[in-house]
Parts: sequence; C-alpha cells; structure tokens
Amino acid sequence: MGNITLTRRASQIEDPDLDDVDTPLMPEVESPLNRTFKMTSKSLMLIDVQKCFSEGTWADRFGLDEVRQIREAYDRCVDVLRLTPHIPTLVTRTPFPGPDGELDERIKSITQERGIECLSKPGNSVLHAVGFVKWMEERIRNGSRIIVMGGNTTTSCVKTSSVAIARAFRAKGLQVVVDLSMCGARATNHKKRCPDCLESYEMDYEGPLCDACVDPAVGLQSPVEAAVKEMKKNGVTVVEKFKMW
Repeated sequence: MGNITLTRRASQIEDPDLDDVDTPLMPEVESPLNRTFKMTSKSLMLIDVQKCFSEGTWADRFGLDEVRQIREAYDRCVDVLRLTPHIPTLVTRTPFPGPDGELDERIKSITQERGIECLSKPGNSVLHAVGFVKWMEERIRNGSRIIVMGGNTTTSCVKTSSVAIARAFRAKGLQVVVDLSMCGARATNHKKRCPDCLESYEMDYEGPLCDACVDPAVGLQSPVEAAVKEMKKNGVTVVEKFKMW
C-alpha cells in the first residue's frame, strides 16, 4: 500500500477547544482509540517562575500553605521542560530585587543548560517585555501555530499575558493555550466567592470573604475560575493539562 497521511482534527484527540489544527496521526496497533500525536508547530512560555512566589518574600507574606499549589506548578513546569527539549521556549521574570527575582533553581538550571532566553517583564503583560514581540514573530515565521503558557499567577500575569498575546497575534494564526497544571495561584484564590466579594478581590487581592460566600444560590465563583472565564472569553484555550507534546 502506498504512503498515506492520516489527518484528524486535534479536537477529536485531546481537547475540544483545540479545533483549529489538523495534525498527522499514526494509529497504534493496540487500540484504534490510542494515537501517537506529534506536532512540531508549538512554542512554550513560562511566566515569572521565580523564587519569590514559592519560597521568597511574597510566599512568606501569605504562608507556605497558601503557595503549595504554586510549588506543584513549578514541579510540572520542570517535568515539561525536561520532556520538551525540542520545543522553542521562553521564560520571563519580574525584576524583583535580590533572590526574589531569581528563577526557581531547577528551572534556572534547565534554562542555562539549554540556553533558553529569560526576558525581564516590567508589567503584568508580557507584551511589555523587551524582545518578546520579536521572539513571537520569529516563532510564527518558523511555523509555530500554538504557544503553550504556564507560570505565575493564573489570576494576574498569566491571564493578562495570554489575553494580550491572543489579541495581538490572532490574525497571524496563533493559538494561545494556557495549561493550568503549570500555572500557580494562592490557595485562597481557589475559594469560591459571592459576586460582591469577587468584585472586591479585583480591587484588593487580599479582600476577605463574607457570609454569602457559602451560598451557591448567589452564583459563587473563585478568582481562578473568573480568570479562566476571562481568558476563554478572549479566545484563549484553557486546559487542565496539555498533552500534545
């Protein structure tokens, strides 16, 4: 039999939101449901995976129990970096002074070993980082159609940056994917809130919860859930774990 290229839309394999990419598939003998799914049209970006958020001043301010999920996200980031040496990767950092501004030691080691560029990001949006737009445009010219994002924090820089990238590069065919397993947020930000307390949170990230925050009838939503909703509203694909490496 001659060479045949099988294609199926990505949404039928991994995630219903990834419905814009036709990808070569190689059926496995064991089961027609198992597929080897390989793509070379991806880039990876980790936002502000710094010591500050896992063990530094910021973490100390809120307590280690509050940042446990951030540490778990770092573990996942390390796993993904080790899994994807073939993927063009960019890391950013917020210019905090001293040790707070340093990357997680494991991530720092991998970036140095692989020569991964680390850009200073002065604001919440990565578009403000000098060199990012040039890097992204080069990736697109070289065939990248998906950028997978993780880092800190889900409710702030990840949300703002992913939305900004989606708006800036949508016309060039770029799909932005946020992998929640690589994103960090304080434990409190996973707690559901009433609409009033959620609105207060947007103005004061340390706002308290009220008695109504236990009443499902008022429409409870956590800051993380609100961030995910905002990202999806702006065309960002949000997945629990990106598996198509």
